[in-house]
Amino acid sequence: MELESVAEALRIEKWRLKGAMERKNAFLIDDFSPPYILFRKELRHVEKGTSVFLGDSIEVIRGFPRIRRAFYLEPMLQKHFKDNVVIEEKMNGYNVRAALVDGKFVAITRGGFVCPYTTSKLEEDENLLKFLKYNQELVVCGEVVGMENPYVAHEYLEAERFGFFCFDLRYKSTNKALPIEERNSLLEKYQLK
Repeated sequence: MELESVAEALRIEKWRLKGAMERKNAFLIDDFSPPYILFRKELRHVEKGTSVFLGDSIEVIRGFPRIRRAFYLEPMLQKHFKDNVVIEEKMNGYNVRAALVDGKFVAITRGGFVCPYTTSKLEEDENLLKFLKYNQELVVCGEVVGMENPYVAHEYLEAERFGFFCFDLRYKSTNKALPIEERNSLLEKYQLK
């Protein structure tokens, strides 16, 4: 494995990456194809849960960014928001990032692991696969819910057994989210929930 190329792709110093791997804060998973480096802890600007795939080219799927919480809504709205605010329901399931890596579909947990079960279940969604085929620079972030999942079983009328609900579309290269209007337009176009 060429640490220099990985460090360059992440825009961090090679010695920092090497140190993180020595401390097991980042480690190689080589029983998957392509093998990947998983970040268990944040390293400078590299988010916890980031997966760096070492295939034909290096592909980075960034971890979920930190989301600040508001304890008192009114002061937070006045201080941080000048315009409209969008409020979305939080569903009780587990976070997954879906993407194409080296042309291969993967479902990655919040912790950065490729989940074989979720990958297999989401591969059945033709609309999701079509979306990723035509938008390979994007990562679909969503919540898996329903009674047929290995992590958080919770029944929803919208998905009694298994459901995937997108809450974000992010660029692989920057982890920047698409604007809400653009996200919603793409979700509607590809008939994704």
